[in-house]
Amino acid sequence: GRAGEWFGVRLAGVQPDLMSLSKGLTAGYFPFGVAAVHARLVHAFEGAPNLMPHGFTNCGHPVGCAAAIATIEYIKQNDVIGNVQARGDEMRALLGRLAPHSSIVGDIRGAGMLTCVEFVEDKRTKVKLPQGQFMRLHAHAAKVYGLRLRGLNTWSLCINPASTVSRSEVYKIVAPLGRTLVDLGHCDDQLAAVVDQIEAEGANLEPRFPLLVEWCGRLASLVRSSARDRSQMAAILLALGVGAALGRRSCLG
Repeated sequence: GRAGEWFGVRLAGVQPDLMSLSKGLTAGYFPFGVAAVHARLVHAFEGAPNLMPHGFTNCGHPVGCAAAIATIEYIKQNDVIGNVQARGDEMRALLGRLAPHSSIVGDIRGAGMLTCVEFVEDKRTKVKLPQGQFMRLHAHAAKVYGLRLRGLNTWSLCINPASTVSRSEVYKIVAPLGRTLVDLGHCDDQLAAVVDQIEAEGANLEPRFPLLVEWCGRLASLVRSSARDRSQMAAILLALGVGAALGRRSCLG
């Protein structure tokens, strides 16, 4: 879903015969992979006289399957794909506000939560920014503002935050990059004011009582969950309570 679709191949209008899925399928909580095969390929082997059934001892691991199902359900229930599309468009729009005021920001492109910012020495000729200047920019953003971005090569930065990134977090990514351009002098006399405006807009998106908002969100998720999920949650809380009570009793002798 990082590209703004369930599968990135949809952006190219491709219907693959085979797909290897992993990593995001369990949100990184458990190692798990899937080999997805189109039905027409499966049907071609059905009933074959010399078919050799085989498998691996770690196939169908119940914990991996449970983690994958939970991740897919979360993506559906919380419209994570919609968030990726909206936040990705928002990020590129904010970066686009920086570009006219910087002498080195070239092409800005991407899909969903995958965004690339290309840096150039000359906007007219699109000659790539020298490696030394690019590394200085990269290091300054990380060291001074804590903004760690991935360098795709020696002239492009890849910005790909989590699929659940919030609006305010998008502003917190773009503003430090703008500040870095100002600090290193890769700007006109208006960029600082543009960054100030972006920071102010981002600050207005911050919840006034973040802890209250977080717990209200958790309560809403619990209400939306199934009866089975709620009973499992109650069992976990009960087990934790019993464990804490027994631990306290043993400590007291």
